[in-house]
Amino acid sequence: MNNKEQFDFYAANGLYKATTPEMRIQSLINTLIEALYIPVEEYKGLTKLDPVRIKHFEIDDREPINWGDLKCNEVVKLHQDSCYEWKAVVDEAAPGECDTFVEYLETHLRSWGWSVCVDTEW
Repeated sequence: MNNKEQFDFYAANGLYKATTPEMRIQSLINTLIEALYIPVEEYKGLTKLDPVRIKHFEIDDREPINWGDLKCNEVVKLHQDSCYEWKAVVDEAAPGECDTFVEYLETHLRSWGWSVCVDTEW
């Protein structure tokens, strides 16, 4: 059972009454973003971008991204005739210029069963 199937099962059985699919997708995207950071030893609670993880996930570090405030703030359900079921907007990355970052997010979401088109905006 993938992540979406599990979510749908729990929602159908009343276990996810307060959590919507939009909230779940937003949380997954923000978790994927957080996975690109490592703790700063000298400062408790502070993190920094990990170049090893960026390279591992094949994200081009030259893409115009404000790594200090990167987050998903919006998820909406798309029309039935769309290629994707959901659209997510990630703030603090240049629109149309962050292909490898968007691919990282979409690939992982797809592997978890979520059909999400990710857009970026400032």
